[in-house]
Amino acid sequence: MPVDAIGSTSSSSSNVRPVASNYRPAPTIEAARQGNYIQRGQEGASVRDLQRQLNASGAQPPLAEDGDFGSKTDTAVRQFQASAGLKVDGLVGPKTLQALQNGNSVEGEVTRRNRTTATAATGNTAATAAPVDPPRSTRPVNTTRGIAPESTPATEPAATPAATPAATPAATPAATPAATPPVVPPLAEPLRRGSTGDPVVELQKKLGIEGDGKFGKNTETAVKKFQGEHGLDADGVVGSKTWNALHGVEEPAGTAPARPAGRKAIERTFGQPGDDQVTTKLPIGPGGKEVSVTLHEKLVPKMREMLEEAKQKDLLKHIESFDGMSVYKHKNGDPNADLSTHSWGIAFDINAATNKVNPELRALFEKHGFYWGGNFGDDMHFQYATKY
Repeated sequence: MPVDAIGSTSSSSSNVRPVASNYRPAPTIEAARQGNYIQRGQEGASVRDLQRQLNASGAQPPLAEDGDFGSKTDTAVRQFQASAGLKVDGLVGPKTLQALQNGNSVEGEVTRRNRTTATAATGNTAATAAPVDPPRSTRPVNTTRGIAPESTPATEPAATPAATPAATPAATPAATPAATPPVVPPLAEPLRRGSTGDPVVELQKKLGIEGDGKFGKNTETAVKKFQGEHGLDADGVVGSKTWNALHGVEEPAGTAPARPAGRKAIERTFGQPGDDQVTTKLPIGPGGKEVSVTLHEKLVPKMREMLEEAKQKDLLKHIESFDGMSVYKHKNGDPNADLSTHSWGIAFDINAATNKVNPELRALFEKHGFYWGGNFGDDMHFQYATKY
């Protein structure tokens, strides 16, 4: 039996697990300081106060201060915890509340609008904001590649025309030397907050910020900004993709997407299972027939773009059946196993009867960011695995 197969042959809104509505009263802020955590699914005055503090710390997009701890508040809490160097679990306890009180922000540095709040909270009327990295917008930008040039050549004065010499036989032009590929220093291990040494100095140089060799809050913020501008996962960790992009080396075309990093990574982008599901028509039925598909709303444009390209290349004829996308289920039907990615509406199955997929169609799906289940023995399965 396929690893992640679906029992039904179609997907409908009845397959979507409804988001829980049985909210619980949240503990008071004082109780949370004592370890009685405020968390998702709760409501009340303390949640409203939490949302107000997250907004003051720069939450983007700003939260509705409605006292309802839902998916957006959960996302804002996790973003704040990551930027403050805390454990990212969405639970609001003593450490998260203390960091909020101290004026840390979601973007990783104290913003203008909450410096006054931070000063008042600490009672330090003479506090001075810590120096921050110079903004990248002040660096000259090469608009061809989006990379700051190392230097700007001085403008040379126009040369005075010399006397025209007597005609001489034309010389054979020298061969144009091949372009030298960019030199990328080796990266022994990923760089992240807390890393130190020469690789961090090199990183800071490429980011155009002060190079002290210490990967701190300001360096992490600059990394996330660079990653976001270059279509990379903005997690603040410098792996091979970010390192190569910093040195002007693009990933080779057709590279298969990385395998998903697990439930926590999925939840950061797509929320809880059953969140934000929509039902729409997509040409993913037999031979490209339009069928109703329930999936996460963030994947609708991606699926449309991918299937349109498949149609243009006459590859939809290789779809024998569409076998579901959004289904709340555990892997292999085992209640003790992890949840399938179908539970978030970010995976789909085709050709379940044969469990075989045309290689060209598979390559196109991979190109658009879907990881092929054939890598773990389930050929009909594809799950979204890019930028989260």
